[in-house]
Amino acid sequence: MNDILTLLSENPHILDINSNIDRNQGSYTSYANDPPIPPLDRSVSRSYEIKEKAEKLIPGLTQTFSKGPLLFIQDVAPVYLTKAEGSHTWDVDGNEYIDYPMALGPVILGHNYPDSEWYRHIYKNLTKQEQESIFSKYADTIFN
Repeated sequence: MNDILTLLSENPHILDINSNIDRNQGSYTSYANDPPIPPLDRSVSRSYEIKEKAEKLIPGLTQTFSKGPLLFIQDVAPVYLTKAEGSHTWDVDGNEYIDYPMALGPVILGHNYPDSEWYRHIYKNLTKQEQESIFSKYADTIFN
């Protein structure tokens, strides 16, 4: 890093070489020309009731940090899911989403893949892990 800083201080004209190039020009044009996206007309009140209770019981609000509700855009991404099918999920308020982040299993098969022997084996083991998780331990307290 020091070598780069020394080079730039000794040759400041290097900083001007690409100064005339617009970065992300395509995205700027797109933002300027696309109509604004209307606000979503949906409720997430049940999600936030559950989240408020969970904040007092579960560090990070989930047992999987990468799926924690604080990592996603608030009021856009789901907070707590109740159902999943293929690439779609539904939250506790009944809103449907396309599951873009997905988990390790659904990335390959989608959610709720049709029954097969090997799928039952995987599901049985995932369910066993879930039953031992912090979330499952406190689920009755949170959802009731």
